[in-house]
Amino acid sequence: KAESKEAAPAAAPAATNANDRVFASPLAKKIAQDKGINLTEVKGSGENGRIIRKDVENFTPSAKAAAPAPAAASAAIPTVIPVGVEVTEEVKNSQMRKTIAKRLSESKFTAPHYYLAIEIDMDNAMASRAQINSLPDTKISFNDMVVKACAMALKKHPQVNTSWKGDVTVYNKHVNVGVAVAIEDGLVVPVIKFTDTLTLTQIGALV
Repeated sequence: KAESKEAAPAAAPAATNANDRVFASPLAKKIAQDKGINLTEVKGSGENGRIIRKDVENFTPSAKAAAPAPAAASAAIPTVIPVGVEVTEEVKNSQMRKTIAKRLSESKFTAPHYYLAIEIDMDNAMASRAQINSLPDTKISFNDMVVKACAMALKKHPQVNTSWKGDVTVYNKHVNVGVAVAIEDGLVVPVIKFTDTLTLTQIGALV
């Protein structure tokens, strides 16, 4: 004969307050953000149902029906960035990111700082510079090589090539590098646009 089966009880939802804000520790929120976990689906084991680190780390999302593919591609930032075109993308800042930015800015003026320096072996750079400068009508400096290295680093690490605008962070898909030049009684900073696309000799001609 057929046996009746009882459905397994669903996991209790995360504890929330009157404003539907999830009770979770800052560390749990950070881990959830990094892993793309919706905290409203996590059951908290802390005091009063508060979500703590282990709850997020041990969370296994329940299987859900796959969302249908969009009918048309969204008008987001193109994968291939046209050469010579300045393209940016704005990403909304969370309240946590705003607080972190505020505290870090304050610490610049209220906490003592120290800075580190390292030595770099420039033998290969010196050899390359000598070889390039041996060509007719060609001359580059070590400064040109540093500018090019900065541009390549910004291209490789796009999170550094950003601007903070309060509510949003602006990601620059293009790379512009400013070069400080001392003049009499002042300082100017000419900007070399699309530096990552330029050769060393082109950079040298612009600096």
